[in-house]
Amino acid sequence: MPPGTSAVTLETLLEIDRLNYLPDYILRKADLCTMAHGLEMRAPFLDHHFVAAVLGLADCNAIHDACKGDFCAGAGSAGRR
Repeated sequence: MPPGTSAVTLETLLEIDRLNYLPDYILRKADLCTMAHGLEMRAPFLDHHFVAAVLGLADCNAIHDACKGDFCAGAGSAGRR
């Protein structure tokens, strides 16, 4: 990393995403679309207990490696067959 720059952590990026992208884009657009058609939408994964549990996960368990289809190069598949 070049001198004078600060490291941005995964936690910082996810916090920015949670505080900006989710309410300003995803939830707002979903709300506008459902209101236009007289529907009610619920966001099931915004329960504060669920969010607190996910925020408490280690980085390797919170982000799924889609290329390998596994968590942390094998750590998550110990019991799967």
